Amino acid sequence: MLYLVEWAYALCGRSGATMGGIAPLSFTTIRDWAMLMNRHITPLEVQALLAIDAVIRDPEPDTETVSEPKPTHAWPERK
Repeated sequence: MLYLVEWAYALCGRSGATMGGIAPLSFTTIRDWAMLMNRHITPLEVQALLAIDAVIRDPEPDTETVSEPKPTHAWPERK
């Protein structure tokens, strides 16, 4: 698995950049890199590269967190 992480770091940012930061790794980028580097990549390795790239670009994705219910305060009674 270490070789996939190394490949992912070599490919990170090669798909360009957007207003939101580094663009996600594309199939075209992987294909071109593999041809130039004479690598034979399996479909499973491509999926792994895409997943690793997603983590490299956003290590802490936005996830909904379950928060504690907020305490409700009753209005004081009017006297």
